[in-house]
Amino acid sequence: MARLTLDIPDETHRKLKTLAAYFGMSMKDFLITRALPTEQAALASNTASDSANRLDDLLFRNPTFRLSPENWEKFNAALEAPANPNKRLRKLMSTPGVLDEQ
Repeated sequence: MARLTLDIPDETHRKLKTLAAYFGMSMKDFLITRALPTEQAALASNTASDSANRLDDLLFRNPTFRLSPENWEKFNAALEAPANPNKRLRKLMSTPGVLDEQ
């Protein structure tokens, strides 16, 4: 079995790793399917590629989204509403965080 070594920027590595995880694949399998698609995989990859591009945009290029005025009001109301107390929230709020003094 042959080995391939690539020197790539850290940011590129992070993107590839994220996309591979998104598709539930190892980086090796992700890169091989992208580099050597079969006919059937090529047809499926068009949809997968669109999804990957949307995910890439969301995670790395364009961290903004647009809302209608009505949805903007709902979004702000949800942000301003008090949290519903529950067991997990009480635990979270009573556990020291990484920035709290030890």
